Amino acid sequence: MGWTSDGGMGGQEFVRTCRTKSDQSDQSDISNSSSKSDMSDWSDTSDCQSRCGSVRRTAATERFLFGVHALACGVWNSPHRLKPVLQNLRLRCGETDDMNRTFWRRAMVISFTLAALLAARIEAQPRLKWSYETTGKIYASPILADLDGDGSVEIIVAASRDQRLLCLNGQGELLWSFQLDDGNSDGFQATPSVADYDGDGKREVFWLTRGGTAGCVDYQGRLVWRVTMGDQMDYTGPVLADLNNDGRLEIVFGSESGTLYCLNDTGRVLWRKQHLGDMRGIPAVARIGDAPSMRVYAVFGGGMEVCFDAEGNTVWAHEEGLPARQRRSGVSIGDLNGDGRLETVSATEDFQVIARDAESGEERWRFKGKGRIDQTCSFALADFDGSGRLDVVTGDSSGHVYRLREGAAVWMTDTGGGVVQGPAVGDVDGDGRLNVLVSSRSNRLVCLDGDSGAIQWDFPTPAAPLTTPALGDVDGDGTVDIILTSKDRFVYCLNAGGKHDPARLPWPMMNRDPQLSGNMAGAPFEAAPAPQLPETPPVPLALAAFGPLRMGRNPLQFSFHNDSHRRRLLEAVASAQRPDGSVITHRVADECSPYETRTQSFELEVLESGPYRFDLCLIDAGTGAILAEMEDITEVEAFAVERAEAQAWFEEGTQLADAIANEALCDRALQALAFAWDAADTALRAAEAAAHPDRRTLITVRAAQAGLRRTLAKLRAAHATPGPADAFAAVPETSMRKVFMDEPYLPGPREAGPLRIELARNEYESAQLVVVPLWTALRGLRVRPNALRREGGTGAIPADAIQVHQVGYVEIGPPEYNWHVEKVGLYPDPLLPSMPEYIPAGQDAQPFYITVKTTADTPPGMYRGVVTLEADDAAALEIPLEVKVWDFALPDETTLKTSFWMKEGHIKAFYGYEGRTPFEVRKRYYDMHLEHRAGPLMALPLGGGDMLDDFEYVISRGQNNFFIHIPDLFGPEGRDEYREKVLATRALIREKGWDDLALFYTHDEVAVMARHLIPKVVEVNNWVKSFLPDWPRLQTSAPEQALVGAVDVWCPTIDAFNPELLATRMAQGDRLWFYTVWGRPGIMIEFPATDHRIMFWQCWKYGAEGFLYWGTTFWEYNITGEGRWPDRPWIPYNSQPGHNGCGYLIYPGPDGRPLSSMRLAMVRDGIEDYEMLHLLKTLLEQKRAHAPEALRARAEAALAIAPAVVMDHKNFTEDPEIILDARRQAAALIEELAGL
Repeated sequence: MGWTSDGGMGGQEFVRTCRTKSDQSDQSDISNSSSKSDMSDWSDTSDCQSRCGSVRRTAATERFLFGVHALACGVWNSPHRLKPVLQNLRLRCGETDDMNRTFWRRAMVISFTLAALLAARIEAQPRLKWSYETTGKIYASPILADLDGDGSVEIIVAASRDQRLLCLNGQGELLWSFQLDDGNSDGFQATPSVADYDGDGKREVFWLTRGGTAGCVDYQGRLVWRVTMGDQMDYTGPVLADLNNDGRLEIVFGSESGTLYCLNDTGRVLWRKQHLGDMRGIPAVARIGDAPSMRVYAVFGGGMEVCFDAEGNTVWAHEEGLPARQRRSGVSIGDLNGDGRLETVSATEDFQVIARDAESGEERWRFKGKGRIDQTCSFALADFDGSGRLDVVTGDSSGHVYRLREGAAVWMTDTGGGVVQGPAVGDVDGDGRLNVLVSSRSNRLVCLDGDSGAIQWDFPTPAAPLTTPALGDVDGDGTVDIILTSKDRFVYCLNAGGKHDPARLPWPMMNRDPQLSGNMAGAPFEAAPAPQLPETPPVPLALAAFGPLRMGRNPLQFSFHNDSHRRRLLEAVASAQRPDGSVITHRVADECSPYETRTQSFELEVLESGPYRFDLCLIDAGTGAILAEMEDITEVEAFAVERAEAQAWFEEGTQLADAIANEALCDRALQALAFAWDAADTALRAAEAAAHPDRRTLITVRAAQAGLRRTLAKLRAAHATPGPADAFAAVPETSMRKVFMDEPYLPGPREAGPLRIELARNEYESAQLVVVPLWTALRGLRVRPNALRREGGTGAIPADAIQVHQVGYVEIGPPEYNWHVEKVGLYPDPLLPSMPEYIPAGQDAQPFYITVKTTADTPPGMYRGVVTLEADDAAALEIPLEVKVWDFALPDETTLKTSFWMKEGHIKAFYGYEGRTPFEVRKRYYDMHLEHRAGPLMALPLGGGDMLDDFEYVISRGQNNFFIHIPDLFGPEGRDEYREKVLATRALIREKGWDDLALFYTHDEVAVMARHLIPKVVEVNNWVKSFLPDWPRLQTSAPEQALVGAVDVWCPTIDAFNPELLATRMAQGDRLWFYTVWGRPGIMIEFPATDHRIMFWQCWKYGAEGFLYWGTTFWEYNITGEGRWPDRPWIPYNSQPGHNGCGYLIYPGPDGRPLSSMRLAMVRDGIEDYEMLHLLKTLLEQKRAHAPEALRARAEAALAIAPAVVMDHKNFTEDPEIILDARRQAAALIEELAGL
C-alpha cells in the first residue's frame, strides 16, 4: 500500500527517509558535526512531516508521527533503548482523536514498515555468547592466538586489577591463570603478546606489569622467566620481533620512565633508550625494503618520535614543540598510499595525527582532531574500498572516531564518550563491508559502518570499556566473535553473525596481531625447531673433584647443564665452608643455550686442617626455581697433599736419574735431586709441626716444592731427549707453545722422539727445539741443521732452507684485560738470528725456533736429517729431524687479503735517519712482511706521492690490496678538490693495472669510537660511491643497520660481532674482513701462541676475505730518549698500557735489519692454513662431479671447520695438536681429490 495522490510517499520511502535522517544525524559532517543518536535529542520532525503530504495534522497526529519517527531513528541506532522510546511515544500521543479511515490505513502501513524495520535492526544486534567475570577492572586489550597448536583459538586476557593473566577457551572457560603480585595493585595493565620463540610448536605469552616486571609464561601458564625492570609499565605492550635477524625474538616495550627497552628471549636487556616523558603507547616494528634487520618506532611522552635500528641506534627523530610537549600514542605502520613505501602513524597529545615516511622520517601529512589523547591511543589501518590504499582509523578524548586518508577525514563520528585504546577493523556482520569497533567511555562498545561512519549498533557495559576488542573465530563455529574486556571486570564474547574470513579482518586486535607488531605486514617469525634432548643428557650439576685439598689455593671445577629446549638464564652458586665457619661463594649467572653444559673454575684457599664443605646449587634465574643441588665434604690434613706430591716427585726423579747411562750426568742429577728433596722435606716438616700455619709458612713450602719440580723437569727433559744427553737436554716441541725460560719445562713425563714438521710445497712451517741445561752452564751453544734427504728416492732439502732462531724474551708490563693473566715477567717473542753466548745452569729452558721452507718444486715425501747442537766443553748432540712434504703446493699469490701496516716513521726514529728512511732499509722491512704473506703498506696517497716506488715494489712481490682514504668531508668544502684528485688517482691505478686491489677506507671505527658521526659518514660514503662505484668501501665496524648501504666490506674485530647478522649481510652481498686489537683470539704477547694462528681459521669459518692489523713497527716508547734496544730494556706496550705487543710484530735489529717474532711467524702459519683450505675448496669444486659422496662429505666437513677447532668467535681451541690434526686432514683430502 502507498500514499494517495496527495503527494505523500510510500511506506518503504518513509522508512528510508527516517533512516536517512538517522544516518545523517549519526555520521557527522566533516566540517561541523554533532551526532544525535540519542532519541531524546531529536526534536525537529518538520522535515519528515513536510514530506508526508496532506495528512491531517491534528495534535494527536503530530504526536503519533513524532513517536514513529523517534522510534524508527532511535531504535535503529540503539535498539536496547526501545522501552524508553515507547514510553515517550505513549506520553506524546495521549488520547487520540477520531481519525478517518484513510489515515488509519496509512498508519497501518507505517506500523508494518516500522515493525519490519525494527525486526531487521534487532537481527543486526550482536548476540552475547558468554561472559566471564574476573575480580578486578581490566585495562588491557585481549589477544587471540592458538597457544597449543591444536587449531583452536585461546583468549589471553591481562586482568589488570585482578593481578592475573588469564587464558580462556572459546566457550569462556578458564584454562589457566597466572597471578603475580609485585607490589603494585594495578597489576597487568599492559596488553600481552604471543609467539613461539623456542621452536617447540607451542606459543608463549609475554607480559608486563605496572609494578615493573616483564616476563613470559608457556602455553599452560607456567612461568618461563621474569625480570624486574625497576620501572613501571602502564598502557603499553611487549612487541615481539626478530629485530636483528639472528633467529631469536627480541621484546620491545616502553615504560613510565620514558625508557624504551629491548630484551632478548631470556629477559636480558640488550639495549635501552630514554627520552623525556612517559611511554603510554605500544611501539611498532618494520622492515624497510629488503633489509635483513628491522627498525623500531616509538613515541615518548616528552614529544619525541624516534626510529631506532635493531641495535638501538637512532636512525631519525622528530620532536614536537607543543606547549605540553606530550605524546602518548602508539605507532602503526603500513603503505598508506600504495606507493610501495611504508609510512608510520602517531599522534601528539593535542591529537595531531602525523604520517611520516618510515625510512626517512619525512612528514607526509597531519590531521587535527577535536579532542586530545585519552591516556593513550592506537591506530588501525585498513583498505576499505579495495583501492590498495590504507586508511587510518582512530579516536580521541572527544569521543570522535576518524577515518583518515591523506590527512583529511573521510568521515568522523561522535560515539558519545572518549576513546582510549583505539579500534579494531573487520567484517563482523557478513555484509561484505568492513566494520569499525571501538570502545567508548559512554559505557559501550560501538560498531560503525566502515564506509560511512554510521553507528550500526552498540553494546552497553556497566562500566566504560577502554580497550581494543579482538576479532576472530574463538569457538570454531565459522563466524566472527568479538572479544571485549571492560572496567566492569567482565570479558564478553559477542557475535554479529558474520562469516569468519581472516582476509576480511585487516586489523583484528590491538596493534594488529598477537606479536603486537603494529605493522600491516606483521613481523613474521618462525623459530628454528627446538633441539632434541640428548640421548644421554649430562647431570644438571657435577663437581670434578673436591679433595684431596692442598694448602693454599685450590682450583676447583664444576659444571652445570641446561636441561631445557629453551635458552635459560641459569645461576650456579658454589660455596665452600671452611673449618672456622667462613664461607667462600662463587656465583655464575649466564644465558645458556638449549642442553648446553658450562664448566666453571672456583678457587678455594685452604689454610688449616679440618672439614671443608662444598655446596652447589643450580637456579633458574628466570623463575627462581632450584633445579639441582649437591654437596660434598672432605677432611683436610695440613700439608698432607704437599707431602704426597713431594714424595711422588722424588720417587719419579730417582727412577729417571737411575736410568741415565752417563755416569757424570747421573751423579749431578742425583745430587741435585737430593738437595731439592732435603729442602722440600725440611720445609714440610716445619709446616706440619706448626699449630697454625700461616701464609709465610705456605710460601716457604711452595718455594721448596718449586725447586723439587724444577729438578724433576730437567730429568724429564733428559729422558725426552732423542739422543744421549750430557751437559744439556734438547726436547722437540711444537711451535704453538710458549716456553718460558724461568719456569720448569715439561710439567709431565714425555717420551723421546724426533723433531717433526709437516708442510706443503711452497710453504713455511716451524717447530721448536728446547734446550735445557742439566745443572751446568752452557757457553757457546750452537744449533746447526744439516741437509735433509728424501726417503726412498732422490731429492733433498738443503740446510740453508732450514732457519734457526734463538727465541728471545721481553718483560711484559702489567696486563689489563678482562681476564686474569697468570704469568707475568719474561715472555718469549723476538726471534734472534744470533746464538746465545751463555746459558746459566739455573735457567729452565732456552727454545730455538726451527723453520723449514719448501719450494714449489720440492718433491713430496718424507725427509730425514739431524739438527746438531754443540757447546763449549760439552758433547755434541744430534736431534733427528723428520719433515713430511705433502704432494701439493700453496700458490705464490695469497688469496686472503692482508693489510699489516708498517709504520715507516718509527723505523726512521729508531735508527735516527736524516730525512726519509733509506729505500734499502724500507725494502728489507717490506721483504720481511711479504715473506710472511702480510701486505705492509696501508694506503696509497692521492696521485701516488712519494710512495709510488714503494707500492710498485711491494705489489710486484705479493701485496694484494691497498686503501684509498675517504676524508671527513662533512661539508661542501674540499669535495670538488677531492673528487678531482681521486679520479686522477684512479686513472693512475688503472694505468698500473692495480684497479682490483683498491678499496676505500672510510672513517676509522666510526661505530666503535665516533657513533655521533655515523649519519655524516653515511652521507660522505654514498657521495663517493656516486662518482666512483668501482672501489668497495671498507668500514672497521661490525654490521649495523645505521651503516647498511654505505658499507661494502665490514671489518669488525674478530671477537666482537653478531654472527647471524653478519651472515645476513653477507647473504645480501656485503663482504667481510676481520681485524684484531686486544680481544681473543688475538695477537698480544701474553696470549697463547695458538691464538695468533687460530685467527685465520676463524677468518675461513666466517667467510672473511681479508685481515687487517694496524701496526707492525709501532715502537712508541722505544724510539725516544738515549740508547736503543737491546742496550736498554724493551718496552712492550704503548701509550695505552696493559696490552703488551700491541702495534708491533717486528723488532728493530742491527744495521736497519728487521727481526721477526713468534707472533709474526704464527700469523704466517695461520695465513698458510687459510690458503690450504682455499685450495681444498677449489679442488672440491673442480672435482665434485667425480668425487665419491663420502669424500665430498669429508671435504665439506673439513671446510666447515670442526667445533673442536673453532666453535664460534668466542670459543676456540688452545691445543696445538687439534690444529695440526685439522691441517693433516685438509692435506690428506687435497691429495685425495687431486688424485682423481
